[in-house]
Amino acid sequence: MTVIGRSTGLSHPGRKRRHNEDAWVCAPPLFAVADGMGGARGGEIASRVAATALGEEVNGNGEERVVALIQEANRQVFERANEDSDTSGMGTTMTVALVEDGVISIGHVGDSRAYLIRDGKLEQLTEDHSLVAELVRSGRLSPEEAETHPQRSVITRALGTDPDVDVDSFSIEGKPGDVFLICSDGLTSMVDDQTILEAVERHRNDLDTAAKELVAAANRSGGEDNITVVFFEIAEERPEPPAETKPMPAIEDPPTEADEDTLSGLEGVPAVDTMVVPAEQAQAVAELVRGGRLSPEEAETHPQRSVITRALGTDPDVDVDSFSIEGKPGDLFLICSDGLTSMVDDQTILEAVERQRSDLDAAAKELVATANRSGGEDNITVVFFEIAEERPEPPAETKPMPALETPQTEADEDTLSGLEGVPAVDTMLVPPEQVHAVAEQEEPEPEKQHFGLLAARLVIALAVIGVLVVLVVWLFGQSQ
Repeated sequence: MTVIGRSTGLSHPGRKRRHNEDAWVCAPPLFAVADGMGGARGGEIASRVAATALGEEVNGNGEERVVALIQEANRQVFERANEDSDTSGMGTTMTVALVEDGVISIGHVGDSRAYLIRDGKLEQLTEDHSLVAELVRSGRLSPEEAETHPQRSVITRALGTDPDVDVDSFSIEGKPGDVFLICSDGLTSMVDDQTILEAVERHRNDLDTAAKELVAAANRSGGEDNITVVFFEIAEERPEPPAETKPMPAIEDPPTEADEDTLSGLEGVPAVDTMVVPAEQAQAVAELVRGGRLSPEEAETHPQRSVITRALGTDPDVDVDSFSIEGKPGDLFLICSDGLTSMVDDQTILEAVERQRSDLDAAAKELVATANRSGGEDNITVVFFEIAEERPEPPAETKPMPALETPQTEADEDTLSGLEGVPAVDTMLVPPEQVHAVAEQEEPEPEKQHFGLLAARLVIALAVIGVLVVLVVWLFGQSQ
């Protein structure tokens, strides 16, 4: 009898977005991926509401149960969108797999995908509910054209936009050795099928590493969208109980675990969240170093290196250290979080600054990239400012921190490579009956527009010349 073998899940915001609007479930025998839409806040809420809804009790087994779970998720997302004006219009894709008695039942809405890797071959099991997929299926667009179509992010079906939703469902008989992959389009829009297959085959016995490699490959290709992968395998028998399952936390229970390292081959090191302990109860690592009880080298790996003894918000009053420095032309000041200093040593910071002394933006990007390559265990923030004799020119740009009530909606800049930043296209929903109307919209023809503009200018110029000629003739006649 076949059973579920190893399973894992991994998600990353990618290189172009500030927020991760994907959600995933890896809780055998249930697996799922949801890709939210509707802006940073709406999309994030929609996907997490949908993922949480999969924990509801519903009737039925197999496909019937999967469809009922997705319908319940749709109901909850739709109700939440109608209750909160800030999330009106939000929605999410959802692909769900349920394993029961060796049969894998799959339910699907949107353009997230399910794949099967069997006997060295990769098979896409689901059909995308998207504009370009409809055009490819109708023969009006080739698969190659679909990859670069300007409306490739338009989907025709999603959870939460209507009270009811049509769910595609089907079942597959599992075989020992099968590997199933559920993923968001942040992977499939960046990584082709052959690369996916090669990564899985190369790390067949380590699905965690396979997941990390796929996320890293998507980021290397641009990382234009959030990237989520969930793997599970079918085995003859379970060799040992699973050490860990990774369910997506309920929306009201935010995750507290550290993110895994997904951008390098480095082993992920669990990060320790910063905690504040009253000074009379514990000494921070810095204080132990200052007291000579700990060397700087020992401090770097001390188990309580994240313990701090003073913070804002823990008491009505707080002691503030303050001091002043006389600035000199050429001085450069750096303010940063410990996400930088815990990953990058002082010498590396100095070298990066000196190397990019005339371009502080490039210096900041290099430091963030270095911290990520070293493990990226915590959030990384750097602020530079310099002292000059006189300002040679007005600043080209200032970068204020946005107000808390005004969330960022622009795509993230690519800060981890030298690639030119490519704006990410948000997913949008178009009803099926409007699909072909959208496809048939003609894009402006720059060459024709350019010719028309030149012709108009020529006509105006000739008219002006004609008026001048008439005026000169008249003046000449008056003078006679």
